[in-house]
Amino acid sequence: MPHPQAVGPVNDEFSVSPHEMADPCAEDRDSPAPHLVHRYPDRVLLLATDHCAMYCRHCTRRRLVGDHEEKDLNPETKFDAAIEYIKANRKIRDVLISGGDPLTLEDEVLESLISKIRAISHVELLRIGTRIPVTLPQRITESLVQVLKKYSPIWMSIHFNHSKEITKRCQNACDMLTESGIPLGSQSVLLKGINDRPFIMKRLVHDLYRSGSGRITFISAIRSGARSIFAPP
Repeated sequence: MPHPQAVGPVNDEFSVSPHEMADPCAEDRDSPAPHLVHRYPDRVLLLATDHCAMYCRHCTRRRLVGDHEEKDLNPETKFDAAIEYIKANRKIRDVLISGGDPLTLEDEVLESLISKIRAISHVELLRIGTRIPVTLPQRITESLVQVLKKYSPIWMSIHFNHSKEITKRCQNACDMLTESGIPLGSQSVLLKGINDRPFIMKRLVHDLYRSGSGRITFISAIRSGARSIFAPP
């Protein structure tokens, strides 16, 4: 389960300074098609859903996640403009599927999206960013694993913030993925009062290596909007 301080709302979130931004990473500025962010020449970010199993208070996409305004869009055609953009730009070799959390999609919808990306000849690397093994580990089912395995290799980056999040159920979910040949990595957001001590982060790194998710990227919480209360000094 997620660290409680990272998911429980607090009154300080209502204190917003004039300089704070709704889109601190400026993703909307670099969006050439709906659901797509293209900032670096050879890679794109595809936002597959605005749903998450649980909503982190430090999320940099608070403007989007949980909105659900597009619930009536046809999932078969929703990403057509993004797919056509990737097809037309042969420099793109790396696609990261994120959201929201893409593993909240039904297996059929996720497979449809993955298959369309895999059909693009110049896309070499396909990645999924998720927090599901932490927030909803029972979502990692045999049927989901088979879908992912069918389009192997798919790299998966799991968001962990604290060793307490690596529960037995989470470990079982990670084991199912690794045993099916799905390479796992991880990312962690440096959060004030949660994991901003060296000994806490050291233990997390060691525990992630033991869990099979050892390759880790660190991100500092951004001083913007409600995220400011988590930003290290």
